[in-house]
Amino acid sequence: MQDIILESGLSPHYVSSLFSTPLDILTFIAMKIEQEISIALEHTTATDPFIILADVILPILYQHCHVLKILYSKNYANGEWLHFLEQRYIKWVTPFFNKYCVENAPVSRSFAIELSVKMTLSIISTWLTQPIPETPETFRVHFLQLTKMSITDIATL
Repeated sequence: MQDIILESGLSPHYVSSLFSTPLDILTFIAMKIEQEISIALEHTTATDPFIILADVILPILYQHCHVLKILYSKNYANGEWLHFLEQRYIKWVTPFFNKYCVENAPVSRSFAIELSVKMTLSIISTWLTQPIPETPETFRVHFLQLTKMSITDIATL
């Protein structure tokens, strides 16, 4: 958490007086970003979740890329941070799967939701952890392409 404290510009003592656990800091960061996203989502007319991500959410994440890069690239990425994000995004994504037809699908609805969230978070975290991430305007095209490709498609390009 030292990296996050350094990035914040606040003294470690002050941060520890505000937050009692590392999870409290993660929650604060996520809630701050979620507030910005919620405000931006009020103005979108898009209904496709990937278009919403590309046009509304990616630019906001990019504004916070320094802190998010730390969270995605340090040990938090394999534990608390990704689990935290997965739980948040699973709730957001679930309504988009209302027409999911289990009879025609190789996996259950809950499996498909979790897989979609994890794959999307992987794309986003890989983007944000690049030495110099592309701008959201440039990355938008790649993001939308990647969300439409299978792993086999990506591996055989």
